[in-house]
Amino acid sequence: GFGIDEFLITGKVASPPPVAAFAVSDSVICAGDCVSFTDLSSGNPTSWFWVFQGAATGFSTAQNPGPVCFNNPGTYDVTLIVGSAAGSDTLTVTTITVNSNPNPPVITFSGDTLFATPGFASYQWFLNDTVIAGANSSSYLTTSNGSYSVVVADSNGCSAESDTLNFSTGLYAESGAVMFEVYPN
Repeated sequence: GFGIDEFLITGKVASPPPVAAFAVSDSVICAGDCVSFTDLSSGNPTSWFWVFQGAATGFSTAQNPGPVCFNNPGTYDVTLIVGSAAGSDTLTVTTITVNSNPNPPVITFSGDTLFATPGFASYQWFLNDTVIAGANSSSYLTTSNGSYSVVVADSNGCSAESDTLNFSTGLYAESGAVMFEVYPN
């Protein structure tokens, strides 16, 4: 005898390996600021390994890591390696620019007017750690006694705060100073 058998062969199609992709909450920041990362990888990855050049935290295995803080000015790469049973993929992007913070402003005075170091993009004066509404220039005409300070920002949006100046009519003393002045005498 002679016979014929029929076989149906089906194959399992292997899923493609994942493809790494991500987004960052802010790519231009100031020294000391933190950002968060969002995994946008395709292909259903099951593992994540992030490398943060220049960050206080050098790596993470979280899918969406954050906060990741950068303390030193510079331009930094971020690497994401995603993996699954089907394989892995690596993406490295120069993605974070960290700008320097400006030098703290210095407050001086003449009579009843306070002056902050000029040349900043914005100013905000404070009295006893409370925002003074509308006090947004490099000088401020005092209206009451108290502890004054000013926060400045540069054109990158990076900020710095002055030392506190304790001001009262006729008497001035800088915080931490050993000297004082009495005027108008």
